[in-house]
Order: sequence, then C-alpha cells, then structure tokens
Amino acid sequence: MRRAAAAGLVAVALACSPSSSSTGGDRASRFVAAPVQGAVPFAVLPARSPELTVVVVLAGDPVALVAAATPTPLRFDAAARARVASNLSIGQQPVRDLVAARGGQVLASFQHAVNGVKVRISARDLAALRATPGVVEVRPVAIARRQADQPDNAVSVPFIGAPTVWDGGTGFHGEGIKIAVIDTGIDYTHANFGGPGTAAGYDAAHAHETEPADPKFFGPDAPKVKGGTDLVGDAYDASAPAGSPALTPHPDPNPLDCNGHGSHVSGTATGFGVLADGSTFRGPYTALTVSGNSWRIGPGVAPLADLYSVRVFGCEGSTDVVVDAIDWAVKNGMNVINMSLGSTFGGPDTADALASENAAKGGIMVVASAGNDGPRPYMTGSPASGDRVISVAAMDSTPLFPGAIVTLSPSGSITAQNNNGAPLPGGSLKVVVLPPGPGGFSGCDDAEYQAAQAANNGSLANTILVTTRGSCARVDRAIKAQAFGAAAAAMINNAAGFGVFEGSIPGVTIPFLGVRRGADGNALSAAASVTLAPTTVPNPGFPRFATFSSGGPRGGDSALKPNITAPGVSILSTGSGTGNQGAVISGTSMASPHVAGVAALTLQAHPGWTTDEVRAAIVSTAAASKVADYAARLGGNGLVQPVGATATQVVALAQPNGALNLSFGFAELSDDFRQEQTVRLRNRGSTPATFTVSATPTAGSPHSIALSRTSFTVAPRGEAEVDVRLSVPAASAGNTAAFREVAGLVTFTPTSGNGGVALAVPYYLVPRVRANLNANAIGRLGPSVGSGTVRVRNGDGPIPANADFYAWGPSGRRDPSLGEINLRAAGAQSFDDGAGGRIVVFAVNTFERFSTAAADEFDVVVDTNADGKPDFLVAAADFGLVTAGAPDGRVGVFVIDLATGSASINFLADAPTDGSTLLMPVLGSDLGLTAEHPRFTYSLQSFDQNGNSDQSVDSGSFNAFTPAIETGQFVTVNPGATANVPVAIDAAEFARTPPTGVMVVNLDGRAGAKQAELIKAR
Repeated sequence: MRRAAAAGLVAVALACSPSSSSTGGDRASRFVAAPVQGAVPFAVLPARSPELTVVVVLAGDPVALVAAATPTPLRFDAAARARVASNLSIGQQPVRDLVAARGGQVLASFQHAVNGVKVRISARDLAALRATPGVVEVRPVAIARRQADQPDNAVSVPFIGAPTVWDGGTGFHGEGIKIAVIDTGIDYTHANFGGPGTAAGYDAAHAHETEPADPKFFGPDAPKVKGGTDLVGDAYDASAPAGSPALTPHPDPNPLDCNGHGSHVSGTATGFGVLADGSTFRGPYTALTVSGNSWRIGPGVAPLADLYSVRVFGCEGSTDVVVDAIDWAVKNGMNVINMSLGSTFGGPDTADALASENAAKGGIMVVASAGNDGPRPYMTGSPASGDRVISVAAMDSTPLFPGAIVTLSPSGSITAQNNNGAPLPGGSLKVVVLPPGPGGFSGCDDAEYQAAQAANNGSLANTILVTTRGSCARVDRAIKAQAFGAAAAAMINNAAGFGVFEGSIPGVTIPFLGVRRGADGNALSAAASVTLAPTTVPNPGFPRFATFSSGGPRGGDSALKPNITAPGVSILSTGSGTGNQGAVISGTSMASPHVAGVAALTLQAHPGWTTDEVRAAIVSTAAASKVADYAARLGGNGLVQPVGATATQVVALAQPNGALNLSFGFAELSDDFRQEQTVRLRNRGSTPATFTVSATPTAGSPHSIALSRTSFTVAPRGEAEVDVRLSVPAASAGNTAAFREVAGLVTFTPTSGNGGVALAVPYYLVPRVRANLNANAIGRLGPSVGSGTVRVRNGDGPIPANADFYAWGPSGRRDPSLGEINLRAAGAQSFDDGAGGRIVVFAVNTFERFSTAAADEFDVVVDTNADGKPDFLVAAADFGLVTAGAPDGRVGVFVIDLATGSASINFLADAPTDGSTLLMPVLGSDLGLTAEHPRFTYSLQSFDQNGNSDQSVDSGSFNAFTPAIETGQFVTVNPGATANVPVAIDAAEFARTPPTGVMVVNLDGRAGAKQAELIKAR
C-alpha cells in the first residue's frame, strides 16, 4: 500500500482474528462482509519519502526503432548504433541538468530501448520535468517481483510438443539464437548449463562473485552461458525503506545467482538437461530424446540456444531496474528476452512496458509472465502488459503424481501422495504421531521430534512420523523427520485434497507423504503401523489453469491479456548451488520460459520473418482446446504449440498494427454495440493455403459475430483479410453487479496447404450497460425549508437506475494528470446496524474511470474529536495485499486508529470494476461513534501504485445518528421514468455539521460525474 498523508499502512501479519460484531437491516445486506472480520495487525509508518522513480522519455527514436526503420540493416552497424546513442545522450543533458538543480538523482540514461533518463526526484518537480524542452512524457517505474510460488521439464517440455520440433535433419534446437533471461542471475556452474556440476564448483564461484566469472563457464567460449551482467548486486532491494543502502545498486560483471529463480527459469528455456547419473546431456536432441533417457532434469525447450543472464534482483526483494536490463538486451543484440517478473495491475503506460514495446519493434521477441495474483479481473501485470509482449499464463501439465498405497494395521488402507517421489521403504513402519498444538499443526518444532524420540526408546528408526500442515514450510517436516532418524514422513493437509507436490527436496532421501484431511488423516493417525507400496495419484488440476495465474484483461483500456498459456505448476528445473540437482517451483515465472524457448525455435524456423510475424506464428497456433477450463482473459489463445509455430507458413495478424487478438476494449452501452475489426492472413510460403473461417463464443454476455467471408485462399507470398463484426445487445450486456465480458475465437481451419496447421485469433470486449440518471432539486434545498425534494429521472435506456442518497461533503479539483485517482467528491450516509449502533457508508467518486479500485488506495481521513487532527483512517485497499502481503483484487475497507495503530475490518467495498465510485461501509463503533458522540469531520486522499497522490480541497462533516440532511434513500427508477424523493433537513444539526448538499449515487451511470449527481444546498 502507498502511505497516506496522515499515516501510512503496512500489513505486519497474515492472520486476522474473528469478530463478534453483527450487522442488521436491509441496507446492511447490500454490502459484502470481509472474508475475515475484526482486528487486523497494522503498523503506522513514519512520513514516506515524497520522491518518485520515473523515466523521462524524450523526443527522438531510440536505437531499436532507428534500426527497425533502416531499409538496409547492414548499414546500421555497431558504429551507426553508437552514433545514434551518442546524439541521444547529448539531447538528454537538459533533463540531467534540471534533476541536479532540483536536488534529484539521475539513476541511468537509456538510448537503446528507450530514449530516456531514469531519475529519482520529488513529486513536486514532475511538472517541471514535463515542461523541459524535448520531454515527451514521464513514465512511472514499476516495482517488479519474481512471479514464482515456492512437473518436471521432462514432463512439461514434451507436453507442449517441443521434442517433435527437435527431430530429423531439419529439426530446430535454437542454434544461434540469443536468449536474454532478465532475472536473479544464473548458476553457470550447474551441470544443466555445462558447468562442473558440483556444489563445490558453485561455492568457488560464489567466493569471487563480484569478479569476472570463469570464462570456461561464462562468456563467449562457455558451453551455454555466453554472457550477461549483474546490474544490482546481492544486497539490492527496490522495496527497502527510504534511505536504506539496499536501494543503491552495486553492479558487477558476474551475474551469479544467489536466489535460484533465474537459474530455474533459464533451465526451462534452454538447459542442456541432466541425466539420472548427474551428468550433462550432450545430445543429440530428437523426438525420442526425452522418452529414451532417464532424467534428473529434462532438457529445456530450446536446448542449443545461447543464454545471456541479466541480473536485476538481489538475493531477496524486488527490483526497479527492468528498463535498464531491456536497454542492455537491445544494446547487446539479443534475439529473445524472457522476463519472469512483473508488477500487479499492469497497464500499457509503465516505463518497462514502453521499453519492451520498443525492443519488440526493434526485432526482439519479448516474453513475460502474466503474474501470480489469481484469476480476478485486471490482475495481470507489467511489463507483460505491453502491446508487443507475449504475456504468458500458467497451467498444470502433470496428469499423475507418484503416490503410495498405505496399508494400515490393524486394518484398512488409504492412498497418499508421495510429495518428493523418494523410494518407499519396505517392511512395516511404526506410526508415530506428533500431536497438533494450539494452532492445529505439528512438525515445526525440534522439541516435538525430541519428545517422540524419547517416547520410542531414543530412536525413530523404522517409523513414519505423522504431522499436520500449518505455520512452517511444508518441507520442514521431511527435513526434520530425516534428521531425527525416521524412515518416512507424512503430513496431513489442511484442506480436503492433497497438498502441493514438492518434487525433490535437497538433502532428503526418505519419502514425504501427503495425506488428505478428514477420514484419511484420522485413519493414519489411529493406525499402529503401516506398509507402503507405490502407486500413482491423479492430479485434479490437470490440464487446467493454475489457480494462481493472474487474470486479465489489461488495466486502463481492457485490452486482452494474457496472450498464451504454458505449463507452470510443479516444474522441475535447475536447482541453483546444487551442482546437478533440480528444484520444483510453480508460477507464471515457470510458464514464461517455455514460451521464450518456443520463440527461439520459431525464430530459427522462420529466418527473415518480422518479429510481428514470428509473434503471430507463436500465438495464433496456440490451442484453446488443450486447456480444460479455457477462458480468453485467463490464457489468451490457449496452450503454446511449438510444432504449429515452427511449421506454419501463414500467420494471422489483427489490424491495425499486427495485434495478437481482436481487442474491442471497454464499452459503456446505452445502445446496442456494433463494431468491426479485421484479421489479415499473410502467407510467407511458396504454395497457396485455403481456409474455412468460423467464430465460436467461449464466454460472457450474449453476442454474435458476423464474418465477411467463410472461406478463402491465400496466395503464395500473398495476403487475405476477414472482417469480424461483433454485435452485443445492450439489453443483455449486464450492469455493474458483476464483471462483464464478451469472448470467443475466430478460427481458420485449413482445407489445403499450410501443413494442416490451424490458426485462431481471440476476440474480447468488456461491455457494460449504463443508466442515465439525472438529479436536481425542486426549489430550494437547505436549512430554511425543513424538507426539500430531489427529482431523479432515468433517461431512455435499457436498464433501471438506482438512486442512492448521501450527504455530500468534501470535493476535489480536476487534474487530468492524476487519472483514475483524481478525486471529485465524497458523501456519507448512515443507518442502524441492528445492535444499537450505526453503519456509516462513505461514497467516494472520481473524475475518471478505474479498471479496478484494488490497484489504488482511497482514504477517508476522519476527525472525531473536533481538534483539527485526524483520529482515524478509513482505507479502501486490496484485501489480499493488506492481510496476506499479496494482491487478490478484492477491495477491503480498513479502519485504522491513528493513535494506536490498531486496525479492523468488517466489510469489502462496493467498488465495481470499470467504475468511478466506491462505497465504503464501516461500523460506527470502529470510529468511536455513539449517540452521545455522533459527529465527525472528514476529508479525502488517494494514491496510485506509481507514487501519485491526490487530496480533497475541503472537508465535510456528518452526524451518524442524526444527519443534517436525510440520507439512505434508495430509489429504483425505470427507463424513461421520474421519481420525486423527499429529503428531510434538520436545521439545528445543519448549523453544526453543514453538508455541501446531496450526493445521488448511481453505480450504473457513465464513469465519472454521472455516477454521482451533486446538488448544492442553499
């Protein structure tokens, strides 16, 4: 969360205690209770640094775009690139001078992916930066994190079909293709990359990690890792507190991995593979390579591509040097960039999205992970949000996990999951149960194992230790059980199904069994002894989207993201620092390198093609049918298919600009929606290809697709176009009660030619029908009249309008530069909570539409004792971010006592996506409001994730028990109808807590002013 001007918030614990609070009344039922209620641990932060990190973009194309526009590429050699970069650097000097004069800091200058200067400067100086001659725009620098959540490449790589592409004399393996992995670095000593393959080899490299790496394993003559750089050093963390030395990068030439994420990712993209005996696989790579060998780590998708590692993370934490890394990749002539990283709620306007877009235009295939924040709308991240970036979602590609039949003595049996796949011991094992403690879990404390030893004559030999999940890391049970001498470990899950498949656990050779909660767990705990026999366990997640994979569409314009899907659950790849061992990790981080490897194969298969064409070959040949729960906004066009991508000679390019899908964006409807876009099929082959065309709706509101043709032939080296007209009836598009979408696939099925490869292009629209509510006072509305009347009218349209009445309080000032956080007005209403108190609801309205309010923070600053100082903060912010440290797209309403730092939550905000109004309910008692002390004053502030903020220009006041102006009226007005709503006014209270007027909220109105009609009292 961003820090509020009054006080900032940060979650300091993951658990919330239950609340005994209750609410009642029909109006209370309109609001959704928070998943957990009551106390929430918070810390109130000191004043936050007002400095922002931004990239100042200047006029003049960067090297990537100049190179792309050069008719004869050979003329644009290294010397020409250097001249362009030098001239751009000279043009950047006025920005550097201004930053120095204002006391800011120049962090980097870019000329290759972006013509810009990265600076850290006070927010108050942004206007001066924007006004500097030559400056085009100022873009925020996103804080990125690794997209991993703590099947084997030998499973996932064959699952997408890569070995088929390797086969035969014309097979493709990535030879000559340079893949830059922008990540945590690389363990170039690992056997998967042709290193010595020993832990000692890694330790020796680690001892000299800031010095140039050993050229036998890193550099032009190395077997795999041909180069790279470390831009940050071990201690760097972009999320460190202001003033921390961790904010200062310490670059060096050696990108040795001290985290492991980058090495894992690199192995999936382009690892050689490690055989069961721990040796590096040296080829050949054919269709039978994977099935014909025993593997410790399977080969990567493009096993003979060259690897370059650009380290942007320290050993822990986040990064803001992604643009720096992209600039390096352009400067050093990379062919593919993989970024298994990102920031949540991505839009097209961040600096890393711009750099990625320019790199793609300049000839680099840019691939990035979509994010790990779950399937709710608008969660997908940046830089994957860039137009020409292939954004990758994750799915589960493992049909079966190893398991064990556990025969119980004296009777019965259960099936368990063998979480690390270790060999099962023979003979009978005594069952030793570590009983659950106060938290309901066990197996985390050494004392538990010591007590078990003591109870079993000092030895746990020939025992299986039974523990319960919770608190500590899952694998701790296996590590501790082996350390204390047990023959096996079992963990009873905290959910009905099996837990996460761990894969190989370093140092653990005993089996680690997963047991389902309930009857299975109870039966195992009650048994005296067991015997174990191997089996397999069906994976219920196969072949479905990973539950963590971030949902689209993209924030801001609702363009369809992600673009494609790849395996990302329980992927076994390089285990950094282990020599030749693997590690199992899940995340869209693990999905992205599958596609980066496919990009290398596709580039090799289609020399001379433009990057737009190669990108289209990858995305348009993907298979929606191979994902069981396919949805466009979760996985784009479906599962990546390297066979189709490398074989196709025809590509499908949405127009204009060669887009990867038909994104119709966001539409507020008062009439039926009708819009047309075009798909252009380009044949790069030497033979004609004939296709039939069909459109298949896959999700969302009722709609229809009309095609300009249903069959056609594309001549060799020719093109053909199909117009796609989308029609959505306004009457059935749906209102703000839920997120609405229209989605489907336009499929091009070959009847001859193109090697039988079919193509598909998704179409996507976020529609919303609107109600046109107008409100005005009939006569005077103020303390002198006692009671007034507000007339509300719903203009002609397809749906009723709901008029919800608030006492209008503070207002804001329009500032287009603030976008979706630009505050317009707020109001308050109150009603009985059913327990003698009151529920207070704040309505906050902005000038502009937000895709999701969860991306920002909206605060009501409350003074309850009339001393002019804030006493409480009512903060609307992402519920998951505050309570668990990871965004989940839900907007919680948190009440923070600024004197104590204590906080509570009872409700989620009513904040529809693609809206401009939040309704923020709180218990009056959480603000200390009673019938004896009912009054407060309040003002507004807001923050976005880029460091921008806004605040109201004035404050409002309110009596929660006896409002000065009547609130809470809720009137439904049919299309074309009018209603007169009486508004009672308490003159005496009006003198003490004067409202600005009446605020009539209509969440179904056009985003902006039409969602909150404002009527001044006079």
